[in-house]
Amino acid sequence: MKLSKPNLMIFCVFLSLGAANSLAQRGHGGGMPMGGGMPMGHAAPPMMSAPARPAMPAEPTSRPNSFGRQMASQQQMPASQITAHQMAAARLSNNAALSARSQALLPPGASVQAAATGFRNQDQFLTTLHASRDLNIPFAQLKSRVTGSQHESLAKAVADVRPGLSRSQIKTDVRTAERQANGDIAAARISTQLNRSGRVQRLLPAGTSLQSAAAGFKNEGQFLAALHVSRNLGIPFSQLKGRVTGPNSESLGRAIQDLRPNLSKPMAKADVRLAETQARNDSQTMLLARR
Repeated sequence: MKLSKPNLMIFCVFLSLGAANSLAQRGHGGGMPMGGGMPMGHAAPPMMSAPARPAMPAEPTSRPNSFGRQMASQQQMPASQITAHQMAAARLSNNAALSARSQALLPPGASVQAAATGFRNQDQFLTTLHASRDLNIPFAQLKSRVTGSQHESLAKAVADVRPGLSRSQIKTDVRTAERQANGDIAAARISTQLNRSGRVQRLLPAGTSLQSAAAGFKNEGQFLAALHVSRNLGIPFSQLKGRVTGPNSESLGRAIQDLRPNLSKPMAKADVRLAETQARNDSQTMLLARR
């Protein structure tokens, strides 16, 4: 049926009203009306607040591992109350080789554990200890600044106590103290590993302790190889050690050439290879003996 022009306009109006009514009914049913607004006469739903997070339990001062539990048992206190600083100090004092070295640097009457308490780790403690000795600064003054409430760096603490020192000089002094501390730690590790070996004791110069002989070497292999070179070539161990572990440290081969200039470079290399092989054999023998 063909609609006249007026009737067609009326038909389009009815279609538009029907579509609008259908959309409004769907909006009342829970859907959002077009345009994102709320329907007239309806209040906005209350905002839902996020559920409160349960309070996290306080993290213990240190993990109550076997060492911490042992300390807690000795001091009759909960293991969770043992601080990391206390554990670091106790570990250092329980290391016989490192404790002996630290004790030699401390003022008379001071105990290693009491002196080390408050430092983050043994590296920081030993570096401060060496700086105190090298610069003739009372250890208590440096410790109070490095471990106090302000937690100054060692360089800042030295600058405060010795304002006459230049910044470059302080940096050099701190690096020297760090190198000395690293040498102490390496020597203690080496001496602990080798302490029961009669073979190593026989290689040491007369009257020299394992701890003092190993001080300054990077690791067990370097120390043992130097001992063997000293024995094989008849070079005083102190001379080799001075060149290999000194401030301008040389390779073992270079040290041999400096101390035995009549030896060619290939011969010096062969001597180093032989000493390194002997050192590896020593390490393997000691490892098997510990099992």
